[in-house]
Amino acid sequence: MANEYFGKDLSAKIVGGVKKLEDLIAAGKIEAHKPNNVQNGKWFCNAAQVLQHCRNMRK
Repeated sequence: MANEYFGKDLSAKIVGGVKKLEDLIAAGKIEAHKPNNVQNGKWFCNAAQVLQHCRNMRK
């Protein structure tokens, strides 16, 4: 999964929210890049790192 990428919306859903995703990116725990430098360009987050920080969905 190190060579795979998720979009920002899917990554946020997996980790538990946009704020938590942005905090993880700022802390350097998740690599994210935006290949096009436009306002509405798509973010790509490393899938392996996103899955390492997934939230617990079990009850």
